[in-house]
Amino acid sequence: MRGSSSSSRCFAAAALPPKPARPDLEATPSITYPASSSSNTALLPAFGGSPVNVTYVEQAVPKLDKQTIQRVKAAAIAALPADLQASIKSIKTVGPSGFQHPSCMVSPAELAVMKDRLNNGQQPQTMAKDALLTGKYYAFDAKIAAPKSFKGWVLPYDTPATGYAGPYPIEKVCIGYGGSTSLTSFPPVGAAANLPKEAGSSYQHLAFVELDSTMAIKQATAFHATGDSRHAVNAFAIIKAWAATNKSWDLIGQNGPLEAAWGIAAMAKALELLRGRQQFETVRGQFLAWNSSVMLRQMDHYMNDTLDKVAKGQGLNLFGNWHSSIVDAYMSLAILGDDRARYDKAVDLFHRTVKDYVWKWGRDPAFSKGRRPGEITETLRDMYHSQFGIGGLLNVAEMAWQQDDDLYCSNQFALVTAMELHARFVRSALLKDPSLLPPEYAMLDFKQPPFNAAPSSTWAFDIKGQVWRCTKDGTSSVLNDPRKFLRDIGFLPAAWEVGYNHFAGRLGLAMPETAAVLQAYWPEWQEFHWGLGSLTHGDTAGLLWHAGVNSALQPPAS
Repeated sequence: MRGSSSSSRCFAAAALPPKPARPDLEATPSITYPASSSSNTALLPAFGGSPVNVTYVEQAVPKLDKQTIQRVKAAAIAALPADLQASIKSIKTVGPSGFQHPSCMVSPAELAVMKDRLNNGQQPQTMAKDALLTGKYYAFDAKIAAPKSFKGWVLPYDTPATGYAGPYPIEKVCIGYGGSTSLTSFPPVGAAANLPKEAGSSYQHLAFVELDSTMAIKQATAFHATGDSRHAVNAFAIIKAWAATNKSWDLIGQNGPLEAAWGIAAMAKALELLRGRQQFETVRGQFLAWNSSVMLRQMDHYMNDTLDKVAKGQGLNLFGNWHSSIVDAYMSLAILGDDRARYDKAVDLFHRTVKDYVWKWGRDPAFSKGRRPGEITETLRDMYHSQFGIGGLLNVAEMAWQQDDDLYCSNQFALVTAMELHARFVRSALLKDPSLLPPEYAMLDFKQPPFNAAPSSTWAFDIKGQVWRCTKDGTSSVLNDPRKFLRDIGFLPAAWEVGYNHFAGRLGLAMPETAAVLQAYWPEWQEFHWGLGSLTHGDTAGLLWHAGVNSALQPPAS
């Protein structure tokens, strides 16, 4: 997104009791792969000394093809108690294209484990469920993160079975850069009368992305967490309202494609969670038809424009968080619609995005000078957009994993390198300790040199050139400073828990920086198209993967 929506952050007031322990975050989960397993290597940053020295450690990672993944999963499930096995079997279906369902982020196995742990009061699921339903998050209470607000009006972080003020469908959407829409009066013509007036010119972005699509996936998840069918009804109502009401979507040359991707990725995941429920087939048909006639045009246009530029050799650093979000939407729609061709397209675009956006920095000789592995195209832009991009790619990798395809290994496991480096940045801000940063990095402050030489409004980060530019009086100049400035370093629930559950939980990779970030911020809330990982994936690898490794991967007895 080019600039964030006009919003502020404020703090919640009610104090909550201390968080329960998370043993899975206190030490790297122990898992040993048989010596006979063929392996790759993942490159992880390790931080030490003062000033901070960064070394890169190669950790062995097993090669996991589709058949191996299937064998290990099956062996792990076979080792579960009979009631859990029965629960998984009762949830799981297979579609006409061979897709396993439900599987847009949360598989039948994860759903069964979540429900079992909730029934038995186990963590981290119990606290995460309470946070989902009440909107009371420890990160908000501790003032290390905060609920988002618009002119003092705070977004609803709870998930009510009754009383949600939406949905807020809009017939004609036209969203510019920054999530803004021209506004002459409120409520706008064609918009729901119950929209909060504080939304102002962000009302279309707010209605679709931060209210309705976010609430849809929260309601669908709450249905599984509680068994209360009112949550399922609420999710269906939101999605039906948009599919029936919205007839046009723009601006295709500005934020239109991105806003479409954010909301559609979340709504498709919500619908997938409601598979098998009454209304599902009807609402799915309406939703997919709406996407075909209105929404996909936006995303296809943007992605095709990028691919055309790549084919013609036009421009550098073309892939970013927009592509990550669009690929997430493509993958979610593919699984929901049993569309194998769209799934394959999403896989191809995922690899392209990871290579150009994540892998090349510090590795490709053309992009190595002054850069280090783990940086991404938007690292020096700001931390929020970086998390947008990494989180969307982790979502896609997890959805593919549920179809027994390993995308986490893409481009030499580039995503885990990026997670650990960016987690270090988040930790430095969390602890208010710049000394945790490697010496070439500095916190950006527009009130301090070198940026205070001109008004903050004149500065912008040039993504293609990877430089800061100051534009005033019709001229543009490049900041000449060897430091790498980091901006807007905060936490977003952008699939950190999902990524940790895979790389540390399933593969046994040491991720101390990510673990420390999760210790501070869990449980994850839902924001845009990512979140709720503490509830759905937290500490599930032991049950759903570890138990199958030895029995499935041991060589047969001679």
